[in-house]
Amino acid sequence: MEKAWLPYVSVFANATLLRIVAMSGLGLRIEDPDAIERTLPSDALNEEVGKAVLCALGDSKLMSPAEFKRSYAVSADLYKKRIDEVMRAHGYRTKRAYFTRMKKCGVEKTSLGLEVTPTRHDQLERFGGLPEKRILITRDASAAEVGAAVRAALERCE
Repeated sequence: MEKAWLPYVSVFANATLLRIVAMSGLGLRIEDPDAIERTLPSDALNEEVGKAVLCALGDSKLMSPAEFKRSYAVSADLYKKRIDEVMRAHGYRTKRAYFTRMKKCGVEKTSLGLEVTPTRHDQLERFGGLPEKRILITRDASAAEVGAAVRAALERCE
């Protein structure tokens, strides 16, 4: 039996900003090249964070095999371009400076609600999940509640 597609968003946070990215795919998830990337200041209100996450979840989609193949082919260049743009816009000169103390959590929309899962920062640009520390909230949670859950998950990151 094939697993149903579950919309997913990655939230990256460092001392100055939050980067919210819709992930799409065909089993494997990649940054969606057609989705709007959302960047907020680190001190954005929970409601703003929640609205951005909910909008990004709406952008996350199951891709056709042809669409996934096209998107996967450009994903490495797209990732590099997006990181370079964020670094330039926020005054980071190196990836090391940008990724130092970076935290990441994933937000997945399931049939039961939203699962917000913190991660462990393994290497400069690599993160591993910490499912035992995930936070579950209801599907009808307000934007402020979603933002608060994201912040709580980011605090659980290692």
